[in-house]
Amino acid sequence: MELFRSADYIAIKSKAQNLQKSSSVLEVNKHRLKYFSGIGLGTQGIMSGSLTDLRTTDSSPNNISDLQGEWIAITEHKKRNGSSFLVFSDSYGYAPVFYSLIPGVAVIVLDTFQGVVAGRQQYGTSCTLNVPSYVTTVGGLGGHFANSISEQTMANEIQILHSEATLNVTSSYASLSPRTLISPAASISKPDEAVRVGVRQIISSLSQLASLPASKVLNLSGGVDSRLVLGLLMGASGEAIDTFQVLSSDPRAWKSRASRKIIHRDITIANELVRRFGLKWWEPPKKEKRALSFFESLTMFQSLRSNYSYTFSPSATLLGNKTPVISLRGGGGELLRGTSEATNLTATYKRTAKSNESLEAWYAEERLRKSYLTDNAKKISADLIRNNLAKAEGTTVEEKLNHIYFTGRNRAHFGHTRLSYLQHELPIHVLSSAYLLQASRLIDFGSKKNGALVKNIFCQTREELLDLPFENPTWTNKLSNSNDVVFDENDESWTEAMDRIRDANNSARYAPGWEINARSRYTQYNGPDSSLNYLRAGFRQLEEFVSVPEKGLLREQHRILITAAQAKKVNAFHLVAKLPSALDAFVPSAPKGQAVILSTQTENNSHIRGLPSLTFNTPKVPSDGWNNVVIPELRPTINVTSNGFRIEANALNLPSGMLEFAFYLLKDGERIAIQWYGDNPGSDFSIPVSPGTYQGIAFLREAGTETYLVMTRSKPLVI
Repeated sequence: MELFRSADYIAIKSKAQNLQKSSSVLEVNKHRLKYFSGIGLGTQGIMSGSLTDLRTTDSSPNNISDLQGEWIAITEHKKRNGSSFLVFSDSYGYAPVFYSLIPGVAVIVLDTFQGVVAGRQQYGTSCTLNVPSYVTTVGGLGGHFANSISEQTMANEIQILHSEATLNVTSSYASLSPRTLISPAASISKPDEAVRVGVRQIISSLSQLASLPASKVLNLSGGVDSRLVLGLLMGASGEAIDTFQVLSSDPRAWKSRASRKIIHRDITIANELVRRFGLKWWEPPKKEKRALSFFESLTMFQSLRSNYSYTFSPSATLLGNKTPVISLRGGGGELLRGTSEATNLTATYKRTAKSNESLEAWYAEERLRKSYLTDNAKKISADLIRNNLAKAEGTTVEEKLNHIYFTGRNRAHFGHTRLSYLQHELPIHVLSSAYLLQASRLIDFGSKKNGALVKNIFCQTREELLDLPFENPTWTNKLSNSNDVVFDENDESWTEAMDRIRDANNSARYAPGWEINARSRYTQYNGPDSSLNYLRAGFRQLEEFVSVPEKGLLREQHRILITAAQAKKVNAFHLVAKLPSALDAFVPSAPKGQAVILSTQTENNSHIRGLPSLTFNTPKVPSDGWNNVVIPELRPTINVTSNGFRIEANALNLPSGMLEFAFYLLKDGERIAIQWYGDNPGSDFSIPVSPGTYQGIAFLREAGTETYLVMTRSKPLVI
């Protein structure tokens, strides 16, 4: 199992000095597919591949551009005087295309940020920190900042290809062109026709899944999008619907009372759909798990998500299916009816905007209202956010905000196929169709917001699905044929199915060789403590890569963030993904992989140059996972002595210089004794021993500083 990607890259040689914008792609029909990476679903089945695997198909961009899924492709047009190349991804941009122009030398491309950094380094060029992008991302709070918010990355020299663009590279120039030029769906001019073709294409594609050797599941809730998927699946061949079972979220697993209430209504409606249409609840396959250290968990996430998504949550185990699972989901469906985020923001704008305040200025202030930014950093961030919104398409406020959502958060939020694949699951976002996307662009926004597009899809598949209400009363009023259906809230016939899923997860065993500490790795860790320790070391490291003025700005910003993270006012886990995304610009974590060199000149044929490849990295000491700079580690122990208790820090990987240790002694969660900082890595506490649960906390700092580098708790000692 390849738990994280190596730093592959593709270099397209070109003498281009800058990146231009073009309204055309020359002789696009003469291009033929050369490289394809990811998963694509079409009427002929599933297409998959890797960017280091040469393709020999006769497919043109028009043949593959409207495939559903998460993928990127490179096509080539061979001419007498050389070749030109076209780079593009799926129509929703779920697979990011990172690219960088080295003037007069080459354009480096790949679907991972670290790969493009590695390619630049191979050509002897470095990166510099994009300070506006970094401080905005690291200091911003909320879902908007949980994913990439623009085409910029943490490196000034590397961009993310816009989801609605293609990259064209020839021997003399590189240009960005509209993706609509290669999409058959984009040639349709009427929304009803786009829906009709889209529904037919999706149904045909779903029919192709029936014969695949995998467990198949439909994620069903009480919402609109998952029911649309059910309708499309029911429109496929009878064999297809019979091979899929139903999965829903278990409300008992949610801590919040409000969330439990919503999820309970979701599963109650899903249960009625299962009963009414003769569906079956999922029989999950056997599970297996792999023990991971904190840094392995982080490295795995970053190798695929660096500079794209920051929703990292460290896990001591990777739980996955022993056999493949195909799951149908409703990702992208919100774009067919207008996003709730845009609707809510529009209402807030109308209520709070000042009479002479521009939309861009208000939007920046609203996004940064709860941020943790210094005054200087906030000014920089506001400029970036204003400029992003100024590029949004639409004639109304709500349309602009929907476009921002589509080109930003929607991409990374649903673009998780590569990460899910590590758990032996292939998620397919059925509604993310180029044809349905075209229909959503053609229909007037008011009609779309009122559900006209969604209702059209139901009418072309299974209109009787509208006989039941939805979880959201607003959409019940807009779509349902029967608003007075009452469900028995006490009906819990779904519990047996959810218990099977819970039991499958709980009975999972470790894969051979992946048990806790089986690989001589310290895989039992405290996520919050490990995160804070990493942030302290990583912030200091990043400050060494920037200029003196930038160092001061970052140092002040980092101080605010550490304080907020310690107080749990910001999510330390998300910061842990944002920080290494910046460090990746200088020292990418993944080992060097395959390098594909494409030539635009006739005298130099395209060739593949192999570099050392690695499927899983198991460093012998905890490191930052990127440049293997060792991070200090404490493994404190607490023991009973003749006079009370002794806590030992058991420090590893200590940096040079004068260091100091401090200790807390806790009983039943309450601090009962303190040993202030000193040079002794252990401390005795003369405390009477009595029944209770005791725990030690060890701190490490550099002498003369106020902030600790590392803080770690011992395992509890029960007396």
